[in-house]
Amino acid sequence: MINSADIFKASILIVDDQNANVLLLSRMLVSAGYTSVASTMNPLEVCELHRQHCYDLILLDLLMPGMDGFQVLEGLKEIEPDSYPPVLVITAQPNQKLRALEAGARDFVSKPFDLSEVLLRVHNMLEVRLLHKRLYNYNEVLEQRVRERTAVMAEEIEVRKQAEEALQISEVRYRRLVESVTDYIYSVKVEQGCAISTIHGPGCVAVTGHAPEEFAADPELWSRMVYEEDREIVMMQSRQLFAGDIPPPMEHRIIHKDGSIRWVRNTSVPFFDKDGQLVAYDGMITNITERKLAEIALQFKNLLLITQQEVSIDGIRIVDEFGKIISYNQRFIEMWEIPSQLIETGSDEQVLQFTIGKTTEPETFLQRIHYLYSHNEEKSRDEIALLDGRTFDRYSAPLSGQDGKYYGRIWYYRDMTERKQLEKKLKEYAENLEIKVRDRTKQLEDVNVELQTLNDELVLRRQEAEMAKRHADKATRAKSDFLANMSHELRTPLNSIIGFSQVLKKAKFGELTEKQDEFLGYVITSGKHLLNLINDILDLAKVEAGKVELEVSFFNVQATLNSSLNMLKEKAMKHRINLMLDMAPDVETEIEGDERRFKQILFNLLSNAVKFTPDGGVVCLRAQKSGKESLEISVEDTGIGMKKEDMPRLFKEFSQIESSFDKNYEGTGLGLALTKQLVELHGGRVWAESDYGKGSRFAFIMPVRHEEGKHDT
Repeated sequence: MINSADIFKASILIVDDQNANVLLLSRMLVSAGYTSVASTMNPLEVCELHRQHCYDLILLDLLMPGMDGFQVLEGLKEIEPDSYPPVLVITAQPNQKLRALEAGARDFVSKPFDLSEVLLRVHNMLEVRLLHKRLYNYNEVLEQRVRERTAVMAEEIEVRKQAEEALQISEVRYRRLVESVTDYIYSVKVEQGCAISTIHGPGCVAVTGHAPEEFAADPELWSRMVYEEDREIVMMQSRQLFAGDIPPPMEHRIIHKDGSIRWVRNTSVPFFDKDGQLVAYDGMITNITERKLAEIALQFKNLLLITQQEVSIDGIRIVDEFGKIISYNQRFIEMWEIPSQLIETGSDEQVLQFTIGKTTEPETFLQRIHYLYSHNEEKSRDEIALLDGRTFDRYSAPLSGQDGKYYGRIWYYRDMTERKQLEKKLKEYAENLEIKVRDRTKQLEDVNVELQTLNDELVLRRQEAEMAKRHADKATRAKSDFLANMSHELRTPLNSIIGFSQVLKKAKFGELTEKQDEFLGYVITSGKHLLNLINDILDLAKVEAGKVELEVSFFNVQATLNSSLNMLKEKAMKHRINLMLDMAPDVETEIEGDERRFKQILFNLLSNAVKFTPDGGVVCLRAQKSGKESLEISVEDTGIGMKKEDMPRLFKEFSQIESSFDKNYEGTGLGLALTKQLVELHGGRVWAESDYGKGSRFAFIMPVRHEEGKHDT
């Protein structure tokens, strides 16, 4: 694994023609802990700088004067010994991402970039880059070791061949041992079909971790060291030896003394006496761990490549430099409908001859392929039309090694039939649409003339309507002004009538007859009713005329609610109606508003509730918070309720739910209309809910603080 210290020591080159971006990225990387950060604003210097310093990562801008980022990428690919340009592209054009990745970039960040994202991608790319370099160096070292070992082995074989001529027949087994090329030698002595002793050479310490003395003291040590899953094949080798056969070399795993798993190659050479009985066998143990791990890594890479090919939507065919198909995927066979026996021959020429017959231009198809095979360095992308109506997009690129050597060519085929058909339909649709647009435009122009005539008439009608509205508003305002100004003239004579009638009824100017007293009672009751009616009409007229000014002050909510209930307590007691107050604990103790109008609102709602609640019923006054800055007051009763179709007329002037012919409850029909106006004057709203025959709920919301000038009229 690559540790963080190695990553922060990695060399980084910043390439950008903007000084501000260079400074920002440099400071960001240095602050994050990176110790080797260089930069340049000249893209022409990048390749030479990389050739000299071999940077682990290059942060590359795409758009630069003189030489763009794609040209820089092409130059870097020629320098990189393993065709792995360590480039992270940073650009303000996200649509160039695919092209940048195809050109060789390993990752992509869009401008304006997030610094944390850049740091994360830099860290991840450096980790992958350093692992890649380590693997590359490891492969180089491994190849060198193989070459050196091969040379040494060849020299040892030659020496042993020379010594072999001088050895006696009794030394044949040692000559065979030398020819098998081992890391260390072991020898097993056999009597009567059983191994009686085992000797392991000194090299066993390096391979197994155990000394020769440990093997000599414990005959079962080697058996226990064999990896459990491989024990059966090791036992099979032993059975072959004791059966008189010469088993082939075997590769298996052992458990090193330190607990790690090692791969070894075990070669056994038996020796028989003159009667053909096994008397001994020698073995050679070769440590092949590094080779096996490299083989496993290579197998994984091959599996990954095959999997990528098979899940691709493209048909893929890879041909080596000798014209042999070395790899292909199932999608390629399906697209071209190639018989299995043909593709299994591996002949690219035979496959081409088969596919030519499916194209609409076979000569051009074949010429292009031969041209690319004769120009190893070129890439190609073109379209192929098939006789069955399909269209393939074909892409081809050469397979080149690190030294530039040509190893073959890869071909990609993508079915573009649906896209081509869609493009054709879109083109036809566009052409038809253009014709329809022209026709529709002509129709619209004709209609536009008619609309213009209608518009002129509408303007004239609108002007007439505006004039009529102004006259109506003027008349309404004149009515409201008249009623508001008539307040004194109307109230004064009524107050006199009521006052003098009350004086006469008290008999201060002589005793009254029973009839006179009864008639004076009718006069006083009718006068008060008429005064209440006039007061409601005048209050409503003043609100509509904009002549009501709220007398804003702070007042105690609970005291006001109790006072309003007390005003109706006597009337409620006469009808055995229970008056209740339910006040939530979090309600503001003081609110800002017109206390007199607030009481008027409460009185209107409570008197309505008492009036429409039968004897023995309940009327409840509730107060609770509504949001952070508002108060909700509601009056609930167990009265007669209202029908759903009557609800819309509740808050209209001179509107009552009952008809005037069978009216059981007296009233002007102005109380709720005035209540609505007063609530809205405070900046609130009022509504009603009812269940016919079970009761009603009237509620209103008012702000706890009055905004000066916002609601006064």
